[in-house]
Amino acid sequence: MLNRLEQAGLVVGEFRAAERGPGRRYYRLTDQGRGRLAAESGAWLDFHTAVRDKLSAGGTP
Repeated sequence: MLNRLEQAGLVVGEFRAAERGPGRRYYRLTDQGRGRLAAESGAWLDFHTAVRDKLSAGGTP
């Protein structure tokens, strides 16, 4: 999943060597990734609100 986000330009990965054990890959959001996160977060909140409202009404139309 992170590889796909990196290919899409939404995150940048960096390998860091560790003192003990294997090195690790760290990721950070790009500006494009921050914009996408804001847009997707808004869409998720809209969906959450719609489902919550529907469930609160007991599923009636």
